[in-house]
Amino acid sequence: DVEGVFQTHAHDDHFAGLPTLARSDHRIKYYSSALVRASVTKKACALMAIPESRFAGYFDAVDLSPGRWNDLDGLEVMPLQSPHSVETCAYCFRVFGQEGYKSYAHLADIISSENLLNLISANRDTLDQHLVSKTMRSYLEPADIKKVDVGGGSIHGSWKDFLGDRSGVIYLSHLSNPPPSESAQVGSVAEFGQQNVLIPARQDYYLSAAAAYIRACFPEARDADRAALLNCSTVTVQPGQILQNPAERMDHVLLLVSGVVELFDTERGLSNMLPAGTFMGEHSALSGTPSAPGYRAVSVATCLSIPASVYLRFIDRNYGVEETVEFHERMMELKCSRVFGDMICTAISSGLARRMRRFTLQPGDRIEPDPAELILVHRGTLMVFLAEAPVERVGPGGIFGEEGVLLRSSSITSAVAQDEVQAYAIPTDALERIPAIEWKLLETYERRINAFGAFMS
Repeated sequence: DVEGVFQTHAHDDHFAGLPTLARSDHRIKYYSSALVRASVTKKACALMAIPESRFAGYFDAVDLSPGRWNDLDGLEVMPLQSPHSVETCAYCFRVFGQEGYKSYAHLADIISSENLLNLISANRDTLDQHLVSKTMRSYLEPADIKKVDVGGGSIHGSWKDFLGDRSGVIYLSHLSNPPPSESAQVGSVAEFGQQNVLIPARQDYYLSAAAAYIRACFPEARDADRAALLNCSTVTVQPGQILQNPAERMDHVLLLVSGVVELFDTERGLSNMLPAGTFMGEHSALSGTPSAPGYRAVSVATCLSIPASVYLRFIDRNYGVEETVEFHERMMELKCSRVFGDMICTAISSGLARRMRRFTLQPGDRIEPDPAELILVHRGTLMVFLAEAPVERVGPGGIFGEEGVLLRSSSITSAVAQDEVQAYAIPTDALERIPAIEWKLLETYERRINAFGAFMS
C-alpha cells in the first residue's frame, strides 16, 4: 500500500521502520534531502549489514531540494533544513484545490530559538548569526495545519517560539508529559486517530487501486472486460475472519484491495502474509476443485468479490481456461513458497509464473547453480552440498541456486536429487528489484554458509 516515505532524520524514533520497508515486494520511493539520505544510508546499511550500494536496490531514492517547492505529481513539498544533532529536515506540504492551496507543516525535531542562540554564541567561528533568523522564519511560515516539536531540552523545540504563529491549527508534539497550561494559547495535543480534512476526496480510492491491480495482472485483457470485474461488489472483513477454509471450494474470487491476509495450511505448517494486490481462490473457481490453503484476515481488509461465473467468463474471453488453470497452478506454487509467497503481490507473482520452466530430475542426478536461474522444488527432495559437505535438505517450496543468483557466478555448491524431483527454474532477471525476495535469498545463503561452518568444525 505504501508508495513512498519522507525521512526527516536518522534518529531511531524516526528511523526504525526502514528495515521492514526494505523487505517490500517493490522499491518504495524514499524522499529526503541529499544530506539526510546520505546520513540515513550509512546508518541503515551498517545496521542491516549490507553495503551502502544496496540501499538503492531496496528504495527508489528521490533527492528533494531544500528551501524550494518540489512537485511530486501534484503534491508540492518543501524540505526545511533544521539544526539538530544529525542532518535533519522539517517539511511543508501543499496541494492546490478548489479554494487555492491547502498546506500542512511537519516540524519534527526542531530546535528552540534559545538553544540555537546559545549554540551560535559558543561557536561564533563556525556558525552564522543569520542562522537564527533564517531558521525561526522558516518555522513560523503559516500553514493550514502545523505539527510542531515542543519537547524541550537541548535538541527539541519550545512552544514559546510559536506564540506569534499565524497558522490555522497547531498541534503540539514530541511530549512525554502533558504540556503546560500556558501552551494552550499556541495549540493543543492531537488525540489518537484524529483527522483533519483539508481537501475532501471525491473519488473511490479502493476502486482505483483494484483497477490498477487488475491491469497489472491481466495486461492483455480488454478494457471492457476488466471493467466488468470492477463492477463487482466489495466486502470489508475484520482481523481474524476466515475468508476461505483449507480444502474448501470457492464460488468466488477475492482481490485484496487493502490490508493484509494470511495464507495458511496447518497440515504443511504453512503461513505466508499476502499484501494488497493479491488474488485468492482463482484456481479453485476455475478448476472447480477445493483450494489447498486457507485465507484469514490479519488486519481490516477490503476485497473485491468476483463471482466464479464472472471470473470464468473473463478468462475465457481473454486467455483460455485450460492454460489459465495451469498458470494458476504455478501461481499457487509460488504462494506456498516461503521465498516467493510471503508479502509478494499477485502482479509480481504472475510475472514470475509466466516465465517459470518445469523440469524433472531422477534419483542421483546432480545439478550446480546457474547464475541465470533459481530452482524452486515442487515435489521430491534435493540435498544441497557446499564442497562435499551436506548442508541442507530441500523439499517442496524450497530453493536452490541462491548463491549463483546473488554472486552472478558459479560456486562450489551443488545439489543431488534424493528421489524423483519435479522443479521449476525461474530466470534470474525476473527476480531483480524485488527486495523481499532478495532478502530471503540472502538469509538462505547465510544459513547454508553457517551450516557448512558447523559441519567443518
